[in-house]
Amino acid sequence: MNDYIGDYEMLDYSTSEIHHKHLRAKRWAGEPSQGPTVDLKLSTPSRYFHLRLKRESSVFSENIQLEGDAAPQEEIDTSHLYTGHVKGTGES
Repeated sequence: MNDYIGDYEMLDYSTSEIHHKHLRAKRWAGEPSQGPTVDLKLSTPSRYFHLRLKRESSVFSENIQLEGDAAPQEEIDTSHLYTGHVKGTGES
């Protein structure tokens, strides 16, 4: 297609199911990386992927401060950050 994209296939997955699982993981009261997983099952016409994701809390320091023109934020929402692997695939 171009120098950066060699192939393109449409993904099929349930966005409402993923959102429900994300909210469940976000409500987890303990350490985010020890909380429930978010399993994302994606399919294309030629391939199937099962991603197992956990919330990632170590991306930023606990005392992160953002600077800019906007009003300062008291707490940074990192609930949308995940790490994970393709289930059944080593070293993914």
